[in-house]
Amino acid sequence: MKPDASLRTIAREAGVSVGTARDVRERLRAGRDPVLTPQRSTTEERGPSVDGAVESQRHRTGSAPQNIDWRSVRGNLSRDPAVKYAENGRAFVRWIDGHVVEPVEWCGLIDAVPSHWRNSVAELARSCAGAWLEFAQELEQRARTQPD
Repeated sequence: MKPDASLRTIAREAGVSVGTARDVRERLRAGRDPVLTPQRSTTEERGPSVDGAVESQRHRTGSAPQNIDWRSVRGNLSRDPAVKYAENGRAFVRWIDGHVVEPVEWCGLIDAVPSHWRNSVAELARSCAGAWLEFAQELEQRARTQPD
């Protein structure tokens, strides 16, 4: 364990984002559990939501949802007037179209990565996953502090 290591070093070695490494370090220093626990553990406690498909996919532990049907979420998102009639909303839908990768898609691409690039591409994927995690955490934080 290297408690005085830089956040970048810790993040790189742990395969997480710098923001996640910072959060864990702060939690440890404050004597708290380094693993975030969900405020509510089940969908029933959360009640209905606009993106109910995503909420209903969450596991009881609060972990990331699995097997989300992006086409369904995208269809609902793009029909929402708050997205449909805002330039940045439409731009977001276009942007996210290029950034959502479903296992069915990437399974066929794994063999395209030459063996000498596998570790580098895995590191890149982990970095992207960390960025997505930060994105998700920011959205959830805003949902808690800035309700509609």
